[in-house]
Amino acid sequence: EVLEHELRKVTRGVVFLSSASDPYQPVEARYRLTRSCLEKLLEYDFPVNILTRSHLVLRDVDLFKEFEWIRVGMSITSVPNKMFEPRGPPLERRLETLKQLSEEGITTWVSLAPIIPNLFMVDLEGLLRGLKDAGVKAIHAGMLRFEGYDTSRKMFEEKSGASYYGAILGSDSVMHKVNSLIVRYGFDTSPKIFEWRDKNTALEKYITP
Repeated sequence: EVLEHELRKVTRGVVFLSSASDPYQPVEARYRLTRSCLEKLLEYDFPVNILTRSHLVLRDVDLFKEFEWIRVGMSITSVPNKMFEPRGPPLERRLETLKQLSEEGITTWVSLAPIIPNLFMVDLEGLLRGLKDAGVKAIHAGMLRFEGYDTSRKMFEEKSGASYYGAILGSDSVMHKVNSLIVRYGFDTSPKIFEWRDKNTALEKYITP
């Protein structure tokens, strides 16, 4: 009811699910809140951009196919799962999820973040080949950032033995190498995949993760 009330008031534009938390956490399998929101967004003809780590997103493919405009992204980190996301879905399952979405005709993308240059990174070229095989269209990469979170930064340095500021000093070089590889493998790195044109107003709007 709250979402429907808001949708009636706001100007139509891309809704991002979501930047602060995963819309497909395990509890979603039971309560189906994300699916309920998607049904309302579809009813009011809002375009949607999704970012998740979970294979549960496949449950809603039937809804995705009804949207005029939709993008579905998968979050992947630059370090092995056991180190950074021990309870998250394994990389192999995320790749398989992306592949199934692509085969269903859904435009897919990947958020490759956080990139932590001083820690052991996954085989980036192997990952890019896997994403290419999965039909992913775009990749947006980003560095680990702790602005305003000194306690978290200190804990990171203590646990990893890596200097956060040392890593950031070399971040431009690292990001250049990462983005160069991404482009070499044929992925889009621009906000183009997120552009949406409102047919009623002829205005282009986009949202970036």
